[in-house]
Amino acid sequence: MGIDWIAIESLAVAVEVFAIVYFLNSRYDSRIASPWPQFATWTVMVGWGLLATFCKWPSSVYDTANFGLLLIYLLIFKKGRFLSKIFGVVLAYGVATATTLIGAGLATAIIGSSFKSIVETQGTARLLAIISIKMLQIVTFYILAKKHLSFRSLKKRPVWMLCSIAMLDFFCIFLIWFHAQSPNLNTQQQHVLTWIATGLLIHLFALFVMYELFVKEEKENTNLSAKLQRVDLESKFYQEIDAMYKDMRTWRHDYRNNLIGLRARVENVETDEALKYIDNILGEPAKNLSTLQTGNLVLDAVVSSKLWLAQSRNIEVSIQAVYPKDNNIKDHDLCSIAGNLLDNALEACGRMTESDGKKFIEFILLLKGKNLTLSIRNSFNGEINEKNGKYVSLKQGRFHGIGLAHVESIVKKYQGHIERVHGNGVFETCVLLPLLSTREEKSVPIK
Repeated sequence: MGIDWIAIESLAVAVEVFAIVYFLNSRYDSRIASPWPQFATWTVMVGWGLLATFCKWPSSVYDTANFGLLLIYLLIFKKGRFLSKIFGVVLAYGVATATTLIGAGLATAIIGSSFKSIVETQGTARLLAIISIKMLQIVTFYILAKKHLSFRSLKKRPVWMLCSIAMLDFFCIFLIWFHAQSPNLNTQQQHVLTWIATGLLIHLFALFVMYELFVKEEKENTNLSAKLQRVDLESKFYQEIDAMYKDMRTWRHDYRNNLIGLRARVENVETDEALKYIDNILGEPAKNLSTLQTGNLVLDAVVSSKLWLAQSRNIEVSIQAVYPKDNNIKDHDLCSIAGNLLDNALEACGRMTESDGKKFIEFILLLKGKNLTLSIRNSFNGEINEKNGKYVSLKQGRFHGIGLAHVESIVKKYQGHIERVHGNGVFETCVLLPLLSTREEKSVPIK
């Protein structure tokens, strides 16, 4: 067996096993975060495959052993039901068998030979068939591993580049197939074509690995941006809350002096002046009349600070809330949703002019069945930025659009649903979050 046979057979086994393990990893969540179990499984399976190939053992022995190794790997290191894991391994080998038959069928159609002659003859045709089959398996298993993703959630340009380059690789391998049938080729030229085909296999494999690393890095960057936006948002929350309480402390500190001034006006029967004086005093604490009181201090503080800010900008505010004490939604997640949506509502009202009509924000937090519904309605000037059927933030700056994406990621985390509608100068966002427990709930009056 020549060096070309050893290299290509080894590469073919390694690629096939890697594709199968990658596909199964995409179907089942890991029990542990370490990558070593899957690397060890891949190494053992590749070693076993090479041993079976070079010792010319029956394929049934190789497939049965690998089936058992994969099942043991899934049972120990992956979550899920036993029957589901058996089905996953069967499906993986079914796909591998199907792609092998399809690739071999295409090879026989191209060269006009029989399937048996390609399998039994150690020649260029068989090597090219092996390479073509492994290229087909790489693409098939990757597509199956990513089938749960929506095409809309992917960045279009990298995806189109990936598809275009992969199609170019397949086009080149078919050109090699047709060129390899020339009767004028000598042994050395056939070896060159075989190594070029091997290079295309490596290139295709590396292409998908690089794309996967790109997707992983993009996800990490998005998560980092979301964390930075959350820190920035929390900083704003603290500043707004601090300003609200400073305002109240100042008013309480001055109330004695205010009472003395009011008494003097009453004694002098300056009724109109006394009423004006009272109105001026009430102007400051009145900002805090619209507050949320659910018992969740963090949520109350965040929402109340936003509503206080709205009222300070002459925006009409209304609240309706029923909040369960015992539920599975983390405080910081709910505060992030409410804070981001209220920030967007404040900005929308801030862009309105007098000719656009009355400014208002409605905050509604209610229970519907076993779901928590958060609805925020606000007035806006009719300007909407939509791209590919999605609402895009009108803000400018380093956190442009991160808030909307962060809200959607939190909703997705709880397997909830978010809907946005607009019309007649009103924009409404409705978030539905499933609750695991709603044993206790507290009705909050409108203030």
